[in-house]
Amino acid sequence: MSVPSTHSAPSLYLPDTVSAIDARIAFLTAELLALRAKRNTFAPIQRLPNEIISLVIEQHASTAQEINRFDLHWSKIMLVCRRWFEIAMSQHSLWANIAILATRFTSHDMSRRQIERSGTVPLNVRATLLGESSDAAWFISFLPRLARLELGGTPECLESVVNMLDSAPPLLSLSALQISVLPGVQDVVNQDSPVRLPPSLLTEKLPNLRQISLDAAELHWSSIGNLQSLKMSGCFNLDHDGPVGVDDILHIPRRCPTLRELLWHAEGVELLPAVTTAPVELPQLEYIELQAMSAPINAILEHVRLPNTASMMVAAFPLATASDVVDVLAALDSHIRVRDNLESDLPSLHAIHVHARVRRSEQPAGAPAPIMLMLVLSESPETSKRIGRDPISDNIKSRHDGEREPSFVAFSTQPTTTGIHSADSICAQFVGMAQAERITHLNAKHAQGLGQSSWRVLLELLPALQTISMHFQERGELGSDLALLGAMQGPDCPVAGKKIRTLSVGFSPWMFLGMQKDRAWLADPLVALEAYVRERRDAFNSGVEGAMPLETLVLDDSLDLLLHEPAPPALARLGKLMDGMGVLTRIGGSPRPSCATLGGNSSSMSSAAPPLHLPNSLSRFDARIKFLSDELAALRTQRNTLLPISKLPTEILCLIIELHAHPPETWLFDRQWSKIMLVCRRWHQIVMTRPSLWTNISLGSRRIFRGTESEMPRRQVVLSGAAPLTVRATLCQQTYDAEWIASFLPRLKVFELGGTVAAVQDIVDRLGIAPSLKFLSALHLSVEENSGPANDAIKLPNGLLGEKVPKLRYLSLSCTSFCWSSTLSSTLQVLQLISCSTEDAGSPLTVTNILTMLRQTPQLRSFTLHPNSRHTLAEATGGPVELALLEYLDIQEQHDAVAALMNNLRIPTTAALSLLPVLVTSGAQVADLLVPLGRHLRERGRLALTADAAAASNQMHALHVRAQRFKDPPTLMLLTLALSESADMPPSLRLDPSDTLFDADWDTQWRHDPWSASLTTQPNSPESVDEICTQFIAALQPETRSNSTETGCQVITHLNTRRAQLLSAGNWSTLLRLLPALRTVYLQFDEKENEESGDDLAPLIALRTSDPENGSGMRIRALRIAFAPGTYSAQQVDRSWIDEVVAELEGYVAMRRSAFDDAASPGTPLESLLLQDRLDLLLHDSHADLMQSIERLMDGMGVMERLGKVERDGVFPFGPQEGC
Repeated sequence: MSVPSTHSAPSLYLPDTVSAIDARIAFLTAELLALRAKRNTFAPIQRLPNEIISLVIEQHASTAQEINRFDLHWSKIMLVCRRWFEIAMSQHSLWANIAILATRFTSHDMSRRQIERSGTVPLNVRATLLGESSDAAWFISFLPRLARLELGGTPECLESVVNMLDSAPPLLSLSALQISVLPGVQDVVNQDSPVRLPPSLLTEKLPNLRQISLDAAELHWSSIGNLQSLKMSGCFNLDHDGPVGVDDILHIPRRCPTLRELLWHAEGVELLPAVTTAPVELPQLEYIELQAMSAPINAILEHVRLPNTASMMVAAFPLATASDVVDVLAALDSHIRVRDNLESDLPSLHAIHVHARVRRSEQPAGAPAPIMLMLVLSESPETSKRIGRDPISDNIKSRHDGEREPSFVAFSTQPTTTGIHSADSICAQFVGMAQAERITHLNAKHAQGLGQSSWRVLLELLPALQTISMHFQERGELGSDLALLGAMQGPDCPVAGKKIRTLSVGFSPWMFLGMQKDRAWLADPLVALEAYVRERRDAFNSGVEGAMPLETLVLDDSLDLLLHEPAPPALARLGKLMDGMGVLTRIGGSPRPSCATLGGNSSSMSSAAPPLHLPNSLSRFDARIKFLSDELAALRTQRNTLLPISKLPTEILCLIIELHAHPPETWLFDRQWSKIMLVCRRWHQIVMTRPSLWTNISLGSRRIFRGTESEMPRRQVVLSGAAPLTVRATLCQQTYDAEWIASFLPRLKVFELGGTVAAVQDIVDRLGIAPSLKFLSALHLSVEENSGPANDAIKLPNGLLGEKVPKLRYLSLSCTSFCWSSTLSSTLQVLQLISCSTEDAGSPLTVTNILTMLRQTPQLRSFTLHPNSRHTLAEATGGPVELALLEYLDIQEQHDAVAALMNNLRIPTTAALSLLPVLVTSGAQVADLLVPLGRHLRERGRLALTADAAAASNQMHALHVRAQRFKDPPTLMLLTLALSESADMPPSLRLDPSDTLFDADWDTQWRHDPWSASLTTQPNSPESVDEICTQFIAALQPETRSNSTETGCQVITHLNTRRAQLLSAGNWSTLLRLLPALRTVYLQFDEKENEESGDDLAPLIALRTSDPENGSGMRIRALRIAFAPGTYSAQQVDRSWIDEVVAELEGYVAMRRSAFDDAASPGTPLESLLLQDRLDLLLHDSHADLMQSIERLMDGMGVMERLGKVERDGVFPFGPQEGC
């Protein structure tokens, strides 16, 4: 072949059909691959530096170890040459995965050499112990280097190694441990003698253990804690002699709050029912797998609180009662529904996987073979790698940061041949649990055990199915796969079988030798497949209404079985049937056939590739490669002209552009999306003629004036046609074009207007004379500070907010005066009044005015009232106002006016409240307000307690206290007392509905914080703080306890005071006395910046000195403390403030430990001590002794955990730290 000249443009042959271009591209691609492969022989790999070769060898080894990390087949690469051998020998990490076989007759020479070559890197060891070994001393020598240890073998050998680990010094680097009796030796060992683990092994010898897998072991379950991955199969509890109960199982995850994987197997074991009612919170759990009888599974799932993204695998064995399957599926159904309802941004579970394996070994003579059935709902059409894997032994690739593995819900059991537990019935119940209309994928690649009736049940219940994947295997249960195809055919087949858009079929032999001998088994699957495709083609050609084409048929042929007889004729017929209806693609192992798309012409499969002429020099190679690359580029350009994106309908392109123009995460008025018009002329025309793309207009102070800078908003108004507009205008100067703004006022849908008083008043007056504002659904008016004379306000024209705005949903007015008795739109849902006044400046605002206005808004969902400088009179006439839909109420007024409003408003008990009575400095001033507030809170608690269990958990049980100092006068304090359903501080004590003003669905997707109620006052002394707290907490007490001798509030169990450093020790004593039921306390200690910051040690002193009988300081179970310096530089200079806090904390923990160890009357244990130390202030040696003392005091009483930059898993590296 002659090489074309590089000085003149090559003459390229460009076919004029897509099929010819594809064939040419495939040929040129193959030639390019061959050219580059041959060219590599002219640039030998020996020219690579050692560092590159080292990376190549490491990548090759890691690829081989993805399936089995102990595989040494990668070491054959050392035979390439002496240099590669030496590089591999010096790469320590390559030899850190060691497999040891311990018997009487095996030698450990290879393992010894691996340990020598591994240097000092941590070791991953798999030891198979099948007999006595004389190398115990050698095994002990590398124990301190272990990072992962997998032990398997006989119980006697395993127990000897376990005792060896227990007698060795603590193994600080060991993070993963697996102990299991090998399946091959289970028939020759006594199953009544499991492996026994000493109690000190997990608590003292393995302090950094995070993953453990135990099989047929007995241990003290109380020694398990602080794990991230746990698997237990057939394990016994040595904590007591009786049978194992569900409570014993639940105590394990309760001691492992950071658990991410939990696998528990106990098939056929009867368990004692659960006694405890406290739930187990596992916020970081990613996967849970339970194999047991249905009763303990239901009990565990009932008490465990899982994240909505967690995956579940539940296997129920055996099925004893008629309700076993129903009960388990009900538990899975509740998890799915909570996931779908609360996490709408998660992908839906739209794929169902069916696994049905025939258990031939259990087949009695003359009886049908039983099957193992597993049904899976998942986010991904591919089967998850988590199902059935061991978290310790299996090596799965780590995910990228921020990437979440698709979640799934799986159910497995052994169905009966008939009855409620038959495969048909279980399939129907499982699909009925899911939302069948969301399921679009069916994966049946591993379902060789189901019959045609079961497939019909599944297909009838899946009307939205679009994709089916199946697999045929030599000597497998072909009948089952043929049954699936049979269920999809015939006049009486389910509708889903006729609407499948994509069908994926795989083929594989029973053994690799089978593909070299006999392929006759392919005939039956291909005949059945051809019959199904022919039926779909006939329905497609007939033009029957509702007939759907089979758009894609994928043949997964990785071993190229279909390239040999008897497959090619059948493939040719399939290609003709698919031609014009869809695409037939074979994915194979051979390069050329796997790339080809099979259509009506199948000659490309059997024709041989043209011979390739390879040059013999680098320059000729480079010239030929350049020529072929140019030809490929020209071919692809020519192909794009035959299949351009412009063939998409205009409607589809419009939807694509709109999705690109207004994604939810970008600012609504950002016009960066308009660069998409530069793609081509057609896209430019579509964008310019789509009015909805130009309706979001921002009129800033420098963008709407007469001149060149106003051109873009003006063009937007013109391009938007007659569509309703969303406009944000800030008018800060007198040069705006009022006439132009007035021209589009009748088209406004959402209007936010701000700026100077004069400019805003000008536009508001024009709104008043506009004939109609029929599209307006949201209006926000505000003025800038110091933009006009004092007390100057916007004056609303009469009738502006009435019938002229029939669709108004959102109204926010700031510094506005209007007639409060004027007509308001009855469709209002959000109303904000900030510094508003009456139209008559001489008459003050009264509560009667407010109530009169609210009577006109029965659909109100949020109401915010902040006063102006004038006092609102508390007189209220006309009777109470019913606001049945209110969700949020925010009032800032004089205390008598706030009380009058609360007394005259009838609002739902679920409404969130934020009350700020102005200048309330003592408890006497707030007494009148606490009467209606207390009635509201007590009604909320009463309804929650009389509802079901789910609603009862939503009653208020957390008290949040905030205290901050006024700048003027400095004697006043701003004290906020807030109640919430959550123990965590709400993001904001006030909901700001203006955040949803420009949300496209704000009026249909109303969102707010979890239910809460807050009261903000301004006490002027510590005594006033005590009075207000006492009256506020007393308002929570049920009326039935008014004459009870019981003191304090029994409802509040959580106290959050992280923003209340100004409270005195006396205030703390009052809180602890008033809250005897406290279980959790949140504190924060800051560096004191001045003398008025309060006493930092007050909360710890109050906890230590509280009355054991009437106070809660000695009865709290969880203490959360956060440390934060005043400035970042201070943490490097002065830590004396931390020393004082740590010393006082050590004294408190010592007192709790002393009470806990009291044999006569044991005290309540401090179960959890969490120290939030984001800047690692506690790691300094100045308080290392105190921290170690606290850790020793907590040992055996509770869990101590520090969250910081160093050792995030909670391990305490207390001791001298370099660089501190």
